[in-house]
Amino acid sequence: MNPSRYIGMAVASFVILLVGLALLVFMPSSQPAQASRAQPVVSPPSVLYLPFVSRSLIQTAVSLKNIAYNPQSITITLGTQVKWTNDETSAISHTVTSGTPPTPDGKFDSFPPDLAPGQSFQFIFTSTGTYPYYCRIHLSFMTGTITVVP
Repeated sequence: MNPSRYIGMAVASFVILLVGLALLVFMPSSQPAQASRAQPVVSPPSVLYLPFVSRSLIQTAVSLKNIAYNPQSITITLGTQVKWTNDETSAISHTVTSGTPPTPDGKFDSFPPDLAPGQSFQFIFTSTGTYPYYCRIHLSFMTGTITVVP
């Protein structure tokens, strides 16, 4: 099993444990209150909001090196997080901008600022489809594509 799946299951278990503890703390006691001592009454919240826990986070890495996205095109499943990291060995900056050069489409963008060597940008894909992207600095010769499937 993928290590990130263990982390997801651990997080889900932790959330369930916290909800159980919260219910124990905020639920009124089943014992009748004693007349000699007045006890403050703590009402449970009328609405209990639980975080949405889905399958564990899947992450895919894309390296920005030699003025290219490596790999240039990838196919991922819905809900995957893509992490782009500038792995240039010299002082070359990049961006990760959705759309086709030179027009961003506003779906995701690491700009501003530019990603200096060692910096990363992450985005979780929540809709299926094909997402072209490019570097605002290196325009038409530094492009990539993400295809998201169910």
